Amino acid sequence: MQSVSAPESESEAEAGSPPAWSCATPHYKPHGPPRQAAEPHYNFRAEAAPALARAEAEEAAMPLRSRLYSVFFRRTSAFALTVALGAVLFERAFDQGADAFYERLNRGKLWKHIKHKYETQEK
Repeated sequence: MQSVSAPESESEAEAGSPPAWSCATPHYKPHGPPRQAAEPHYNFRAEAAPALARAEAEEAAMPLRSRLYSVFFRRTSAFALTVALGAVLFERAFDQGADAFYERLNRGKLWKHIKHKYETQEK
């Protein structure tokens, strides 16, 4: 196996054929010999399918996450407003949920459920 190396001098590079490798940056040197055609090709889709499926699912969620971050959490003012509104909305939802749960547990025992039995209609 031959290793590819850069020409030792400028005259050697100009006189002979161009090197086997070329790059826009002259300081680039390959890490090894060029890949031989006999080497098996790595089939990314077939061999990495489980990881690819996870990556595609994460990439699909990424625009949503980045959008939420940029809208609600990137600036301090937006973050403070998000926290304050979230606290108010959570408090209202929790309060209404607790009231509904309490009334369901005490159905038929609360005054508003039995007052029709004890009130008389005045004419």
